[in-house]
Amino acid sequence: MIITVTLPIPPSVNQIWRCQGSKITKSKTYRNWQSSCTMYALTHAVPRPRLAKPVAVEIIVRTGHGWRNTRDIDNIAKPVLDWLVLWGIISTDNCSVVRSVLITIDNLPRPVACVDVTVSSLR
Repeated sequence: MIITVTLPIPPSVNQIWRCQGSKITKSKTYRNWQSSCTMYALTHAVPRPRLAKPVAVEIIVRTGHGWRNTRDIDNIAKPVLDWLVLWGIISTDNCSVVRSVLITIDNLPRPVACVDVTVSSLR
């Protein structure tokens, strides 16, 4: 089974957590990004199959407004994988389920930057 979804550019991992005293919480930026992804998924009927078996995840960054070429590429994967769990496409993002993550940059600029995410079952 293969599932593909287009999401807004995620916030950097450096921006997803905030410390408030001794508590660590999700930042407003991160919560807003997750909400916008969920709204997109609801309006575009993105399936929620809960792929519990091993999967491969491919993330293609489509550059455009909102993208910085100085960004660390590895900071893109965590928010995307977390949202795939939140939406129910995968049961968890640990190594027992996610066996590979491929991130590529497509430098053909779009009006607004986004990420195309494809999740493929490996069995």
